[in-house]
Amino acid sequence: MLMEYVVSKGSPIKNHTGRMEFSEEGGITRLCYFIDFDPRLPFTLLGPVLKSAIEKLIRKSREKLSKRYAP
Repeated sequence: MLMEYVVSKGSPIKNHTGRMEFSEEGGITRLCYFIDFDPRLPFTLLGPVLKSAIEKLIRKSREKLSKRYAP
């Protein structure tokens, strides 16, 4: 299954697009998540900071989902 999205308003970044690819492997769901964006401010360090924040959010969400839907 494939899901793509564009964030057009309300984000601290611009040109934010995402692609989520779900597949089944050995009875579990695998998620490959790709995100592209440009920082609104010309700070070169902003990209890595946002990347880290997004990764942390995804990790926490994954942990919550795993606990909620664990057999």
